[in-house]
Amino acid sequence: MYKSISLFFSFFVVTAAIRSDNLSIAVKSYSNLTRLEDQVKSLEEQVNDLEDEVKDLNEKLSAAQSGMTNKEDLVKQHVKVAEEAVSEAATLKNHLESVTLLKLTAEDSAMNQDLRNNKHH
Repeated sequence: MYKSISLFFSFFVVTAAIRSDNLSIAVKSYSNLTRLEDQVKSLEEQVNDLEDEVKDLNEKLSAAQSGMTNKEDLVKQHVKVAEEAVSEAATLKNHLESVTLLKLTAEDSAMNQDLRNNKHH
């Protein structure tokens, strides 16, 4: 009977040790799981922050692109106005040259007329 009590006691000690090890492993696993959950939460927060930052940057980029488009349209309008002004200036220059030529022709005719009139007198 002493052997059976000893064997039972040995079995009890081994079982208790295994349960203690299992409990220790379970506590460590829970601790690791909790730590991993905290890391996941932290990473999720970082991802959310980065997504917000990307959203803000996309909005700024969109606004900048819109501003550039508006400025490009304004430049195109200025180019068109400048081209029209150059065309108008060229037309006015041609008109001025025509008027100047007519004036010179009229002055030349008047001078020739005066010379003819002076010769006859």
